[in-house]
Amino acid sequence: MIANPPSVRSEPPDRLALTPQRPTGTYKATGTRAGLEWVRFVEPQTDTHGIIVVSVLSTSLFWALALGGGLIGGLVVRESAISAWRIGSASRPENLKLVLGLLTSVLAGWGAHAAMLAGWLERLRITELNYSSAGFIGVIGGVAGISVFELFAGR
Repeated sequence: MIANPPSVRSEPPDRLALTPQRPTGTYKATGTRAGLEWVRFVEPQTDTHGIIVVSVLSTSLFWALALGGGLIGGLVVRESAISAWRIGSASRPENLKLVLGLLTSVLAGWGAHAAMLAGWLERLRITELNYSSAGFIGVIGGVAGISVFELFAGR
């Protein structure tokens, strides 16, 4: 039996069956707010109790880092266009192209992060979902730009 605090949702919601034939299992916990939460486990036959501390990370910060990573990736790819804009030698259409390109990169950073969450980026072999990986994937999406959305179209 699993007793979750109200701010933690889990899969499975109420019990995780472990047997001698299958002594391990997967327990997925998600939270509605960032912080530490305690999840209590009880084995009913032996009345064994256990507590696991779950660190819940802010999903808003994940998305913000993915968007920021997309912007950074877009800035890196468009370095020459940014230089032309800074010194004032870029034409109005070139400036518009720069702005639209940066917006595309930001959205592509978000899209790459969403693709990672959906399991579509297995080749990158990111084993831990943390703030650094969100920013890293965002940068990759920002550099890739519109190609990220081609990944969605192919699914």
